[in-house]
Amino acid sequence: MAQYTGLQIDNKKGKPSVIIKYDNSRPPKVIEKTVREINPNTGEWISIQKYDSENNLISNIDCKIDGIITHAEQSLGDCYLIAAINSLNSNPIGKNILKENLKISTDSNGNKLYTISFPGAQVAREQLQSKFPDKVNEITIQSEYTITEAEFFEATSNILASQGDGDVLLIELAYKKYRESVNETIENLNINPESLKNIAGFESDMNNIEGIDILESGFTDEAKFILSGKGSSIYYNLLVINGKYGAYIDTKTRRIIGMKDIWTKSDLTQPQAITPKQNNVGVRPRMEQSEPAKISLSNLTNTSTYNASPSEFYEIIDTLIKEYKDGKSDDYIAEVGMLVSYKPDKEYGGHAMQIVNITNDTVYLLDSNNGNFEPYTMSLDEFKQCVREITVTKLTE
Repeated sequence: MAQYTGLQIDNKKGKPSVIIKYDNSRPPKVIEKTVREINPNTGEWISIQKYDSENNLISNIDCKIDGIITHAEQSLGDCYLIAAINSLNSNPIGKNILKENLKISTDSNGNKLYTISFPGAQVAREQLQSKFPDKVNEITIQSEYTITEAEFFEATSNILASQGDGDVLLIELAYKKYRESVNETIENLNINPESLKNIAGFESDMNNIEGIDILESGFTDEAKFILSGKGSSIYYNLLVINGKYGAYIDTKTRRIIGMKDIWTKSDLTQPQAITPKQNNVGVRPRMEQSEPAKISLSNLTNTSTYNASPSEFYEIIDTLIKEYKDGKSDDYIAEVGMLVSYKPDKEYGGHAMQIVNITNDTVYLLDSNNGNFEPYTMSLDEFKQCVREITVTKLTE
């Protein structure tokens, strides 16, 4: 359980916001305390200090808006977006892309304007313009979106936003505007988005969703493409897709443990095996249309999907082990999708995480719900048994 202090009034006075997490004991004991210092004039986050149960400083994170991302923590159901940001930020090329995407200016009143460029959105706009040449004015998708100082301040005063670096929140706010413009374009063109699933942004099925919730649910390959303009390859583990496997995230031991015979939302009414058609548990609808293909990392210009046989799926894992042999990614970044739960006996749901490192016996995964910004570990054997899909993106030419 958690107690939130000073998130609205104190923010406007420039005082630090405090979030205190308690355990379930009686009386409750403090597990962790987070203090957020905020600029009283602009609403920008200055820093985040985390303290343990003994009030010892765990971390002190610089959160100023400068195009350099130091910390990203999920608060909404947008793990796909935070995982994509974390992956790009883990690689020098991706880090530079994110930095170049941010431009800061001022309006006539001296208020700051933050403009976020989306290279992939520009591609999507051009594809739509080519497909609907007589309705160009009806296409509201843009290559960049501007966040005002007031919009940013409002978001920092709302606990339903990413917790961490101000740059991440700006990307989140801009991505929200992008999705709104996708829905607006669909309405203006009076089209079925299913007919445009090959265009980034139209496969998320976010139609008719309003407000901040429009960010919830999505795909990491789409988010990476919008942020960077880089396509991905998605490899599906057929053994897991057709079985009831997942992973329990143990926040105390910082381990991810493979699980079988798990329960999902669809099981609450009638127990049944997971099949590719059960999209409500995280299986992508376009997976049914993909054909098995030999695994290759030589051409990732366009996003492609593969139903990988066990040997092919293990081949992609072996390739990633070689890529991360020095503990970091050089040419490629990767994320995984699996069904997870933070309590082993509870319902499991789809979740995306970044691969930080992978060795011959251990996988290091960064959970976007992880406030300490440290990876969890999972045995390679359990990883092979439980991961549903791996998304790989080549950043080098």
